Amino acid sequence: MPQKFLAFLLFAFFSVVLAGCDGLPEQLKQRVEQIPTRIENLERYLESEKKSFAFKQGSKEWQFFAPYAKREKWNQKFTEAKAKVERLRFVYKARIKPIYDRNSSKDIKELESQLKLFDEAFRSAKRAIAWVGKRMTTLATAKDKASEWITRARKEAEEIKKIVSSVESVVEKAKRDYPNRKGDISGLFAPLQKARDEALSALKKAESQFAKHKKGGSADYAAFADSVALVSTRLKELRESAKGLRKKLGELYREYTKILADMKVEYWIQIGRSSWDSWSDWDNTPDMLYEPVQVSEQVFRYFSKLKPGEWRGEAGNLARLYKGFGGWKLDIHIDPKMWVALGLTKDKLSLNWPKGDDDSSFWVEDMEPRFFHKYLIIENGVKKYTDWVEVDEEDFDEYLHALGMEIVSKPYGFFESEKLQEPTPVGLSKVGNPKYGRWEKDPETGKERWSWLETYAIYRLFFDPTHPTYYYRDEYRYWRDNYRGKRGYYGRDEKKPTYGTFGKRTRTSSRFAKTSFAKRGGFKSASIRGAGSGFRGRGPGGRGK
Repeated sequence: MPQKFLAFLLFAFFSVVLAGCDGLPEQLKQRVEQIPTRIENLERYLESEKKSFAFKQGSKEWQFFAPYAKREKWNQKFTEAKAKVERLRFVYKARIKPIYDRNSSKDIKELESQLKLFDEAFRSAKRAIAWVGKRMTTLATAKDKASEWITRARKEAEEIKKIVSSVESVVEKAKRDYPNRKGDISGLFAPLQKARDEALSALKKAESQFAKHKKGGSADYAAFADSVALVSTRLKELRESAKGLRKKLGELYREYTKILADMKVEYWIQIGRSSWDSWSDWDNTPDMLYEPVQVSEQVFRYFSKLKPGEWRGEAGNLARLYKGFGGWKLDIHIDPKMWVALGLTKDKLSLNWPKGDDDSSFWVEDMEPRFFHKYLIIENGVKKYTDWVEVDEEDFDEYLHALGMEIVSKPYGFFESEKLQEPTPVGLSKVGNPKYGRWEKDPETGKERWSWLETYAIYRLFFDPTHPTYYYRDEYRYWRDNYRGKRGYYGRDEKKPTYGTFGKRTRTSSRFAKTSFAKRGGFKSASIRGAGSGFRGRGPGGRGK
């Protein structure tokens, strides 16, 4: 075969392959290709239902259906179904087919969206076509099984009344326990009451038509069937909504506080190794990564500031272990103290050493600060400390100034959706809530201050077990009006904070003196955060041959 012709064939082959890689997925294309057949089948189904309907109009049973067909305009239902089918054809030709013809991977999401809309419209059209037939079956069954249907509707209505009555007792209790939330609680209960009233009204209509049925009169079986169906629908809804309302009201009776009790940053460095046989022209030895090593902040800072040009030897090499005259030698290209801090002795460096290799280089594969919080959780008056919880850098930075503060608070009488997530002085979010205490006059100043119930004494003695902390009404109002649910509050003077990491009460509190944050000098200076993120994965330098 001539070389030029062969080259042409190869070019054509790869052009097709590459074009296919950039086109639409085969699965989506097949779905599009099936659409014309699906529409044709739907049209046949429509014609079949229309013929079936025309045939039934000439049957003996038509006398029963005729009044309903006229009142509910059954003929028009087929016209509406036809319009839906025509709409499907338009969507296919105007929106889907052009995307299919372009065959570009850039259109995948758009095609998926259009196919989803098409499938929904297809199901809607199918339901419209079947509507008349199903309606006739429903009416005939309603007449034949009227006694069974009304019996079921009565039982369902009784269950509805029991459900709503049971929830109502919970609602009334919640109103008594939290009188300031009466309006909200009533608003939550109103939809259940409405559903019950609609169901009972529907049952009344069904009873009226059933009475005519029993007497052999002209009962409206459409009204009867629709009313019975409405009772069943409302029962299903109420079963779910009652559970939801009970759970919602239960939130009022739960309280919890999440306090940032401690925080720390750990610094990790991972070293990589590349080794080879200096007498071989082929280097098939895979690189090795050592287990990450935890280092001090000082060591981490050192490595994060290093630049490849500052190292001797191969760019990117921290050290070199090689076999020379007299045995193995280790050349360190950085500050020896910093190398020692990595804990990489000769024994560790030679771990899993490849047979035959006599030279190597070492580099920083990854540098990563890891961030941790420890929390004090107070729930329904019971306190417990968590273990260290790793958080992402964004959360760590967000709450860097919130040590010793509430970072989540959900007091009694509030719903979960109303919990506070802005840094707040411990206990301040509960002040003014009668479930926690009451206002009293300070005997020395005459000002009103918040007095905690004994169950919540931890809020009074949080910073210092020997000297109570009081919140006065003027500070509470200032926080409530300007900060609650809006932003963190560290005290009135933002330059000299009272609360939080650098606030006077936290810095002088015996509770935080022994924290990891304090021991690492956190109160004196902010810790490094995120250094070295641009340093990760620099990989090995070249071979040292």
